[in-house]
Amino acid sequence: MLPLVSPGAVPATGPLAVPPVPARVGLFAAVLAVLAAYFTWSWSGGRATLPQKTWRLQLASRNGGAPSPAKALARFLAAWIGPAMAVAAYLLLAPHGLGAHATWLVAFNYLWALVDRDRQFLHDRVAGTVLLGP
Repeated sequence: MLPLVSPGAVPATGPLAVPPVPARVGLFAAVLAVLAAYFTWSWSGGRATLPQKTWRLQLASRNGGAPSPAKALARFLAAWIGPAMAVAAYLLLAPHGLGAHATWLVAFNYLWALVDRDRQFLHDRVAGTVLLGP
C-alpha cells in the first residue's frame, strides 16, 4: 500500500489495492517535485549531492562558476529526456510486440557522451553545465 493514496487498509490476504489514476498522477507529481527541489538545491550554489562528494565530482557552469538554480533545474529536467523517449517508444512499439526494444532509450542521455565532441552527457549539454572530476 502506498501512504496517502491507498484507498483504506487492505488485509494482508486481500488483493492488491491499486490507487485510482488521479491519485497515482498526484503521487508521481509530488515525488517529481521533491526530486526537482532536492537536485536543484544540491547542484546550485556550489553544493553537491552525496555521490558527488564521495567521488569528488563538481558541477559547474561552462564559465567555471557554480550553476544557477535555473541551470540546475534545466539539468534535472533534461535528465528526463531519455526516459521520456523510452516511454514514447514503448507506447509505439508495444502493440507490435516490440516494446522491449525501447529499453535502451532510458540510457540515451548517457550514451550521448559517446558522440558528443566534448564527451558531455546530453543533460549537461542542454543545461550548459560541465561535470568536473578530481
